[in-house]
Amino acid sequence: LYVSHNPISDDGMALISEALKHNTSLTLLGVEKCGLSVKGAISISEVIMGNSSLEKLWIGWSEIGDDGISAIAGALGNSKISVLVVSECGITLTGARVLAAALSSNHTIRKLVLRGNPITVEGALLIVKAAVHNTVCHEVWIDDIYGNDEVKMMLNILEERKRQSERGYSISGTDSSSEESLEEPKVTMETRSDSEETYSTLPITTDVGSTDNVETGRDKRCPSDEKLS
Repeated sequence: LYVSHNPISDDGMALISEALKHNTSLTLLGVEKCGLSVKGAISISEVIMGNSSLEKLWIGWSEIGDDGISAIAGALGNSKISVLVVSECGITLTGARVLAAALSSNHTIRKLVLRGNPITVEGALLIVKAAVHNTVCHEVWIDDIYGNDEVKMMLNILEERKRQSERGYSISGTDSSSEESLEEPKVTMETRSDSEETYSTLPITTDVGSTDNVETGRDKRCPSDEKLS
């Protein structure tokens, strides 16, 4: 279900939530730029808790803030969501802490897009450390302004995990006993182009001459499902 770029507001999201709570076939919910606030995020969290099939959730460009992401993070525990997009949602360090805690214990999220949020360097570090700890998550998009040495070190750990995975090894996260192999793990820092309508990503690698085919950022037009798969 893709209703992004429509002014459905929190009231509309509440109606959608009521209809989807017990749905067993929905795999994608796109509600970006829909005028949502904390109330809308709470409605989304109810969908997550009641829906057994939802895999991709796009909430970018909403005013859900820290309280909204906290509600959503609290619902992730038993979900099947593998892609979570919360770009430009007013998430600060407080929300980053909650999201990092959820990411550490979640076993389904493979991609987290968190660009355009003032999470600070501390928040970025918490997120990437959680990604390292979580042996399922393999891709995190954050703004490159938060890429200090320690953050880059965590990203390099994940990049090494990617290389080992490509050679057929099973690499577990920091302090994790899981033996699950990762499939093409990928973590990128992101830079925003002010002269274009799209965002571009800059992969963090130890070899600056080598870049993988990473996914470009979200277009302000309607995206296809393939863009955030």
